[in-house]
Amino acid sequence: MKFCNACKVKIKGSTQICPLCKQPTVDLTETEFAEDDLTKNDSRKVGTLKPDLSKNNITEDDGLFDPFPIVPLRFKQYTLLTVLTIISVIVYGVMLLIYLKFPKSGLLPRYIFFALLSLWLLVSAIVRKRRNVAKSILYQLSILSLLLLLLDKISTWSGWSITYAIPLLACVALFAIMIAIGFIQKEFGDYVLYVGAVAIVGLIPLLFIIFGWVDVLWPSILSVTLSSIMLVLLIIFRYSLIAHELKKRLHL
Repeated sequence: MKFCNACKVKIKGSTQICPLCKQPTVDLTETEFAEDDLTKNDSRKVGTLKPDLSKNNITEDDGLFDPFPIVPLRFKQYTLLTVLTIISVIVYGVMLLIYLKFPKSGLLPRYIFFALLSLWLLVSAIVRKRRNVAKSILYQLSILSLLLLLLDKISTWSGWSITYAIPLLACVALFAIMIAIGFIQKEFGDYVLYVGAVAIVGLIPLLFIIFGWVDVLWPSILSVTLSSIMLVLLIIFRYSLIAHELKKRLHL
């Protein structure tokens, strides 16, 4: 049983932070608080609170019970793995057929495998860190892109990081975040800004095309196209939600 000196309220459980004002709480039996005496001389009286545990049906055992438990998010794990496996097999099969049909297209099997491996790693990390799914994807996309760019720079620079890796990784991140929204039970408002941020990152390969940094254009075009479609859909169908989330997060 805890007590908040700021709110002057009793709190069930053993929480260290008041859920109302976010101030530290103290043990109820040891609490001392000051209360204003609403009289003409406006004097103050300081006393020690003697808790009445019989009031509000509170018992001594309530200190062992946490009324604010961390509620685990539920997701359809087996359905998610099944869908992910089917998508991986289909995508790899189609891309492999394209490579066999057009061996000079630059669509090497190792790039396809890398993209699918990234998808699995992203989704696996999302499931484990599913309380901040979209933020986790955005961070992973940024970190992996920088690492791949650095790896390409350290090794003999061939431009594979900006030609294939970063554009395809942006596409994978978009698919991963949509899969996460579909299978992890949370409000879309919690994700909408991060979906937009991932889509904006997916537009970066447009610079690769403009400045002529890449010879193979289709990965960058694919990334820019998917990201543009995502941004347009968000603006058309979720504009009010985006505005609401921005006002809420920026305290406007």
